This record gives sequence, C-alpha cells and structure tokens, in this order.
Amino acid sequence: MEATEALEAGDPRQVGRYRIVGRLGAGGMGRVYLGRSPGGRAVAVELVRPELAEDAEFRRRFAREVAAARRVNGVFTAGVVDADPDGSPAWLATAYVPGIALGEALAVHGPWAEGPVLALGAGLAEALEAIHAAGVVHLAYVGGADGGVHAVDAATGERRWVHRADSFVSGRPVVADGAVYAASRGSLYAVDAATGDQRWSFATEGTVFGPPAVVDGVVYAGSDKGTLYAVRAADGEQRWKSPDVGAAFSAPAVADGGVYAGSADGKLRAVDPAGHGRWKFATRKRGLAAPVVAGEVVCIGATDHHLYAVDAGTGASRWRFDTGAPVYSAPAVADGTAFVSSENGYLYAVAT
Repeated sequence: MEATEALEAGDPRQVGRYRIVGRLGAGGMGRVYLGRSPGGRAVAVELVRPELAEDAEFRRRFAREVAAARRVNGVFTAGVVDADPDGSPAWLATAYVPGIALGEALAVHGPWAEGPVLALGAGLAEALEAIHAAGVVHLAYVGGADGGVHAVDAATGERRWVHRADSFVSGRPVVADGAVYAASRGSLYAVDAATGDQRWSFATEGTVFGPPAVVDGVVYAGSDKGTLYAVRAADGEQRWKSPDVGAAFSAPAVADGGVYAGSADGKLRAVDPAGHGRWKFATRKRGLAAPVVAGEVVCIGATDHHLYAVDAGTGASRWRFDTGAPVYSAPAVADGTAFVSSENGYLYAVAT
C-alpha cells in the first residue's frame, strides 16, 4: 500500500542514492517523499526545509538527532537507513512502512475490538521504549495565559521554543503534520512544530475556545460568536465558513465528510463538506460537551443530565441515557460502548 501523491515541478527526482517516485506528506522538518533504493527497496525520505537548513544551530541539532535515531533498534520502529545532515538540502531516509493513518482506520472500520487495541498499545509502548533508550527527544506543546505556545522537551522539561500570540491561548493546541494549531482572541494560527515560527494566522469573529480539529489537510474550529470555520492547513486560506451554528466552546468532530459541532444553546448541528447546514438536534438545556462520531451515530453529553446518540445522517434521536448530573466532557466510544462521566462523580458505560 503506497498512498502517494504525484510529484510536482519543484520536487526532487533523486536524493542521495534514492530515486524519488511520489509524495507521502509533510513532517516536522519538511516534505516526505517515497523513494526507491538501487535495489528497489521502498524508503521514506524527508528533506529539511531550506529555511531550517540555513540555521547552523538546527543543523547541529539535526545531526545529533540523526545519530540518536540510528541507534534506535526496535521491532515497531521505522529504522534509519541513510542520512546526510550536511547535504544541500539535508535529508533523512527511513524504512517505509505501508499503511493508513489511525484516524482513517477508525473512520473506515469503526471502533476496534479489544484484541487489536491491546496489540496496538503494546506495539506503541515497545516502540517508545526503544526510542527513549536511544535518547531521542519528544516534545510537548502547551498554551498559556501568557499568550504563548510552549514546546517543552518531554524528557527533561527544558523549553525548546515559545511562540507569542496577540493574547492568551484560548484552547488546547493540536499537533498535525509538522504544525501546531492554536487559537487566541480573534485568531486561529499555525506554528511550525520544529522551530516555533508562525506559518499563518487567520482572523476569526470572536474567540475559538475549543481545540481545533485537523482532518485531511483542513482545520475546523468554531467561535463563541457562532461561526464554524474550515481553513486550509497548508496556508490558512478559508475553505468556507458556516454562520449561525451557535457559540462553540468545544472541539468539533469530523467524519465521513460531515462536521458536527455542539453549542452553548444546547443544540448539536451537522454541516456538510461545503459548509451548508444538514440538520440540527436540540437537547433540553443550554450547554453541550464535544461530540464524538462512532459509526453511524454522534454521541454528545449535555448539561441536561443526559448522554445522547444522534443519527449522523439525519439528526434523528437514537436514544438518550440519564447520567444523573450535567456532563461537561466528551464521551469515549470503543467496541460498541460509550464511556461518559458526569458531575455526580460516576463513570457510566452505555451500549451504543
């Protein structure tokens, strides 16, 4: 399975000894290509962006990280097969592991059974163990009331960079495809995950309080002024905006071309891929948590002491469950069961 995009005019055809045959995506340092070794072996080749390559400190750090990555020898890691930290441009090649993104697997196949989930968790744990043993750095990204998005070394707590916004960071940052997406009062913006440099900024009507959702190259976010936005992740250009969806204080959910957003007026709304309203579902009281899509239903908790399951296609009520107290957090759905907590201190497991 080699889900690649066609090469464009400015893309390289050869990097080191590897023939470049397609685009795979973008990483924290630059674009990633599918390459072929002289013997036909598939590799993932990441080229460092020119602006990073010109930074002497970045080059030194990249060389150290390449050396550390070469020491990683885990069954569940894609090993480094070649690299040229001093090249022009600098690059890194790893073994290519065909497959689809976890989010796509869930969207296509639905919740997994217990066995595959446990196998995935065990593999991830073993991979992290091998990576940590080699001293490879992981970063955590957090927004603060000081107006900054901070990148922190997860192993040592050392700050790697900080990006200052025009006001407080209003929601949890989201990391996808080498960028950190965050919001402040009146703006949504993307920051380079490796350097902290701002890639773009997009003006919003009001404040985006919930974390954005990033799916298939599009950033979705709702504001407290009742507008839902779809913005291109690559450059911050608006795809569409949908007004009158209600004041949003939580993240939207995106699945199968639909965007689902809960609002402070107690209504769950569905929007199609072009930003047009599909349906609206009303709960009994103002205030909703973040929705979660599980197959053909959208699950959402409300302050009216209920967890709701709504038909994703029509907006019709499937069922509602009495939680005994307000629900403020998104449910977790797995293997046909929705798990939700309420203000009364109970955690409920409900068959979907």
